[in-house]
Amino acid sequence: MAEETGNDEDPLEQPSEIMSRVKEKASEEDDMEADPFEMYMSKVVDKRNLSKSRHTTIERSLREWSEFMESKPREASCPTEQNIWSFVESLEEKNSVQTIKVKLRAVNNAYEFLQKEHTAPHPTTYNPFEKVLDNWNPDKEERKDYPPVELDDIRECLPEHYRDRLIVFLQLKLGLRRGEVGNIKIADVHIDNDELERHYPSLGKNTDYDNSIIIPDDRDGNKSSRTRVLPLDDELRKVILRYLLVRPNVNEPWLLLSKKSHVKLSDNVCSNIWNEYFQEIQLDGYRSISSHYGRHFFTTYFTVKKDWNSELVGYMRGDTKGESLNGTIKYYIHTYYQDIETDYRNQIFKLER
Repeated sequence: MAEETGNDEDPLEQPSEIMSRVKEKASEEDDMEADPFEMYMSKVVDKRNLSKSRHTTIERSLREWSEFMESKPREASCPTEQNIWSFVESLEEKNSVQTIKVKLRAVNNAYEFLQKEHTAPHPTTYNPFEKVLDNWNPDKEERKDYPPVELDDIRECLPEHYRDRLIVFLQLKLGLRRGEVGNIKIADVHIDNDELERHYPSLGKNTDYDNSIIIPDDRDGNKSSRTRVLPLDDELRKVILRYLLVRPNVNEPWLLLSKKSHVKLSDNVCSNIWNEYFQEIQLDGYRSISSHYGRHFFTTYFTVKKDWNSELVGYMRGDTKGESLNGTIKYYIHTYYQDIETDYRNQIFKLER
């Protein structure tokens, strides 16, 4: 195939040689900024408002990956897919599946930064970390289907606690990933309410549309391939309002806070909520209901129940533009907030009776 298409069978072989020469020269000149991961940390990670634990996790993940690659004939930022698979195998001995995913995604984010860095030799069309993440499925349960669940089943399991209830609503009604939920800032959410705006001056500063929420694609932990704006229907606005009225009065930009320390949510909070409240609708032979189920329910609802165009659903999910289409036509399809707003508000399901 490589011979017929003219594509490079090993797209990172030459970039690896370039990076090797750059690092060798940098070592002679004692220039640490030439290290690609140091560059990523200083230009991206250090400038974000991350918790100390999250910053440490990213730093440790990059260090572990770099140390693993020291014995390989490739630069750490230009690996082969086999290098990454070997790294995964080495981690499986002492790490949980979730921890391995966190470490892989941290290195993947650094690689994606290099793809966008104009001085780096990394091709924009090839990402070995992404390919491994897409194909690695260590949990057999993940290959099972979710159980058939009706809206009434979900309604019976909704949390009473205002914050927990809002988390479930956000995932079901907007199809958000758990990382995206934790990454929501007050400035990302607009609700047309004078009292709320007086109490939260930053409310809605990041979105140009009334009663909407923006999910940026460049916020660390968000896996979306494109920024999207989503409507907030009257029911979800009410749930957000109830929570904001009792939200701890602390100087934090994040919409949702931890219950004890009142800081940004950790990655496992969403999972814990779903595990606690939705055990009653687990069925033998099916995949367990987890925080990711909200995204599945949302996608199934608009695709199967409402028969929406796949590009419109893809926009709401934050998928890569045109990835649901094949051929040249995908580059000519453009989807915007205005294309989904009215129909979404008219058709979105209600969770509260």
